[in-house]
Amino acid sequence: MIPNALHVNHQDSRLPDDRWKAHGIELQDWKTNGDHILLCPSSETMTRHVYGYGVGDWILRTMATLSTHTDRPIHVRYKPRGNGTSGPDAATIPLEDDLKNCHAVVTGMSIAAVQAVVAGVPVFSHDDAPTAPVGLTNLSGIEAPRYPDRQPWLNTLCHYQYTPAEIKSGMAYEFLQQSLDRSTKYGILPS
Repeated sequence: MIPNALHVNHQDSRLPDDRWKAHGIELQDWKTNGDHILLCPSSETMTRHVYGYGVGDWILRTMATLSTHTDRPIHVRYKPRGNGTSGPDAATIPLEDDLKNCHAVVTGMSIAAVQAVVAGVPVFSHDDAPTAPVGLTNLSGIEAPRYPDRQPWLNTLCHYQYTPAEIKSGMAYEFLQQSLDRSTKYGILPS
C-alpha cells in the first residue's frame, strides 16, 4: 500500500518496530569485504516501465557504467521463473548463495535488493526503489557503498504491508490516512 509512488522509497524514523519484530527475521551485520558485484535485473515488464528498454539493454548499460568505476567481477542473477511463478519460490540457486562474498547488489527495483540489505550486503538501485533510502542510486559510488542504520527503513517497509484481514478491518486505511497526514506535514512522500 503505497500512496503516490510505485514502491515505498522513503523511511519514516517515527514508526515503531512492532511490525518488523513480528516477522522474526534476523537483520545481519553489514558485510564490508566482498569481492564481486551481483546484478539483479528486475522483470522485463518492470524494466521497460521504469527505463523504457528491456533487461538485456539494462544489463549492457549497467555493466558499461560499472566498468568505468570498478574492476570487480560482475555476476548476473536473472529473476527466477518456473512452474508458473517467479521470485524466490522459483529459484534453483538461493539468493543467499549469490550473496556470499558479494561487495554490492545492483538492481533497478528487484526485491533481491531488499533481501540483500537484510543480509548485510550494500545495494545500488533506482531512485524509486524501496532500497533507495539505505543504498546509493549512482553507480559512481560502487567502491564506497553506504552502511546506514536500517531499522527505520525496515519499520517503514513493514508499516506499508498489510494482510487481507488488516485491510478488511480498516487498519490499513487508518494507517494510510495517518501516512498522508504525515506526508503533508513533513514532506516525506512524493507528490
